[in-house]
Amino acid sequence: RMLRPAPRTVLTNDYYDELALAQKLSTSDMERISFAEPGAKIDRRFGTINMNDYKEYYDSNSSFEQKDIWGQPDKWNLLPLSDP
Repeated sequence: RMLRPAPRTVLTNDYYDELALAQKLSTSDMERISFAEPGAKIDRRFGTINMNDYKEYYDSNSSFEQKDIWGQPDKWNLLPLSDP
């Protein structure tokens, strides 16, 4: 992963967390944040935000969203370390 300075670092569990933020934040907001894995040892005093503190869980709409055996949307093929 590339390292870059940012006023805020968001600890995310997976690409879906990053996608959720990208859909809600403006381009200028996205330019001011960086992503890291939850295991990163970055203290909150350095501007770290943990996505798990703000998540609201909802059930998938089973009328059209099928899940795979891991509970993720079926047929979504994400490549490791890919940049969308």
